[in-house]
Amino acid sequence: MEARNYILQLAHDAAASSIISAKLAASALDVTRGTVERMLSDGRLTPLEVDGRNYVVAAGVVDLVRQGDKQQERAVQILEEVARNKQTITYRPIMEQLGLDYTLSRDRNVMALILDRASIASHGANKFLLSVLVRRKVGKQTGPGFFTSAKKLGYKWRSEKGFIEDQTKKVWEHYSA
Repeated sequence: MEARNYILQLAHDAAASSIISAKLAASALDVTRGTVERMLSDGRLTPLEVDGRNYVVAAGVVDLVRQGDKQQERAVQILEEVARNKQTITYRPIMEQLGLDYTLSRDRNVMALILDRASIASHGANKFLLSVLVRRKVGKQTGPGFFTSAKKLGYKWRSEKGFIEDQTKKVWEHYSA
């Protein structure tokens, strides 16, 4: 599309025609630029070429950000309920409740991001990691992302098992009080 035609289209329907760079889309979605390129090719995002340059239609990014915010909020609600009952939850059930498919790597990546954000928020508010309640089915251990989040937030531990037990106890005590 030529710049002039894009401007005329923008004047007609700015919300549907606003475009952003792939770099900005990646930043807004908290993913890599490569992920944005995959999302453009598989139809999750809409590309638009203007004067030989490729852009991303902003409305699709806005929709995904809003969807992610809703999933994040719902995930925290689920984890808080699990905590009130002094339980843990495995990945599959929480992902299904969020409309994610455990068999798809991209949905597992979304879940990892949701759990990382839950850890950041619960650490900031309460100095514990709410995501400790999400466990693998086999072995009942947390996923590797849990320890990545913990390190990023400055936690240190001698034993992974002891750290998981300590964090679980803190979460349960907070929500069952």
